[in-house]
Amino acid sequence: AGFGLWQLAHMSKADLTPANFQAAREAMAAIRKKNGQVININPTKLIVPPSLEADAKQIVETMLINGGDSNIWFKAAEVVKVPLLG
Repeated sequence: AGFGLWQLAHMSKADLTPANFQAAREAMAAIRKKNGQVININPTKLIVPPSLEADAKQIVETMLINGGDSNIWFKAAEVVKVPLLG
């Protein structure tokens, strides 16, 4: 099984960082229909190979970062590890 519509996935070869996670979410939110209407995509999964699972969990499953700052991406997506991507 996979994604039925290309708009529902965003692939990136950039390093998995909070800034790149934000960029991917913004890119998905910027997708419009041909008439310019917003599609209203709200990503809920962060799909990663096993080698990036720890980085992904640090981005979306850690409540506090940098010694006590709130993580704005906490629970923004569910981490899904896919061994075939590794």
